[in-house]
Amino acid sequence: MKNTITNLYKPKIKSTNMHNHILEEKIGKTILKLSWPMIVAFLLQTSFNIIDAIYVGMISAEALAAVSMAFPVVFLMISLASGLGVGATSIIARSIGAKNYQKANNTAEHAIIMAGLLAIVFTTCGLLFGKPLFQLMGAEGSLLKLVVQYANIIFIGSIFMFLAFIANNILRGEGNMKVPMYVMGGSAILNIILDPIFIFVLGWGVQGAAIATILARFTGFLFAFTYILKGKAVIKLSLRYFKYKFKIVKELFYIGFPSSISQVLISVSMFILMTIVAKFGTAGIAAYGIAFRLDSVGFMPVIGMMTAIMTIVGQNIGAGNFARARRTTFIASLIAIAYSLVIGILFFSLAVPLAKLFNSDPQVIYYSSIYLLINAFTYIFIAVGMIIMGSFLGAGRPMPPLIINLLRLVVIAVPLAYYLSTIYGLIGVWIGIAIASVVSGIVSIIWFRFSNFEKK
Repeated sequence: MKNTITNLYKPKIKSTNMHNHILEEKIGKTILKLSWPMIVAFLLQTSFNIIDAIYVGMISAEALAAVSMAFPVVFLMISLASGLGVGATSIIARSIGAKNYQKANNTAEHAIIMAGLLAIVFTTCGLLFGKPLFQLMGAEGSLLKLVVQYANIIFIGSIFMFLAFIANNILRGEGNMKVPMYVMGGSAILNIILDPIFIFVLGWGVQGAAIATILARFTGFLFAFTYILKGKAVIKLSLRYFKYKFKIVKELFYIGFPSSISQVLISVSMFILMTIVAKFGTAGIAAYGIAFRLDSVGFMPVIGMMTAIMTIVGQNIGAGNFARARRTTFIASLIAIAYSLVIGILFFSLAVPLAKLFNSDPQVIYYSSIYLLINAFTYIFIAVGMIIMGSFLGAGRPMPPLIINLLRLVVIAVPLAYYLSTIYGLIGVWIGIAIASVVSGIVSIIWFRFSNFEKK
């Protein structure tokens, strides 16, 4: 029996050699090799969100406002799944770096079971408490009806989102970035195809947008799990030999819970900011939704690189290559700065044309273009902060990212946005968000400068 389990958990020699570049190749080449598939994947995901918003915006400004209002709650689901996924990626990466494949497999199995349980809880709470929550955010009348119609479909299909997230993170932990790219990219393309059919041809409106999203996520979930279960991954799953270990659950929570809380802070801050923005009417809500989607163009490629950094840093720390882990973070930060500077210049130069892509309402265009003018160059600070947080997470140190996000969102962004909104109106909210981004980026740089991976 022992030999059977050992053989089950032993990776193929080809797979092991395939991942040696993470520990041995030139750092810049390794970063680009692992990052580009995730950058492509996240850009496709971003395009799916943007095109989704464009299609919904064609219905009406109120429909766009409804989907924008639902997003903080949807993002909460993403936060929970992402936190657990980050924990799985970090542990699997360090386990593979240390050549402890049995622990890597066990971690993957525990993460999948936990994701299923979280999805059930999220769906139940969403269906029971979604409507009162949207009312608390300021939705009423036809807007409330639209947002509930959209969100309920997302709640029902959330299990496919949770499981797809975990499957992708399992593969990233072992250094496989291409399959998650195919999963995310394929889902995005399918969503783009289904959106106009369900929204306009079938006449399902915002509900059609939600159904298209769930079907696209379901397809991604099937592809990712089929790949793993067919034995093509380094990770091997087997319920037959699965043994519950509290130590693994504890470690997943140790890394994943603070990461989830970080993401939840983003969701809660979006919720609070949405209530502040809602005071300025439907145009303000729609503009905030547009701004967030355009932000994604600035963020998502860096998040793709951040995901790769987690794997590179995790495997190198597992192998005891601390200096290489630190050097990787520095080089990745420079690459992220260069990208964010280009995006900042483009957004600043094309603020109004970009806003016009989503809606023709002059007030919506004005508010969203002003957001871009104020925040365009803050992406540089956000990018560096994300890379550093990815490095900390890969090292199995979740508290610095949590504290930095707490500072950015709870301590600075929300209070400052509220205060400045009383002076400058909606533009004051945009200024508060910008200041928080700059300060948190500077703090993350200082923290990393004086951190010590060897302590862990």
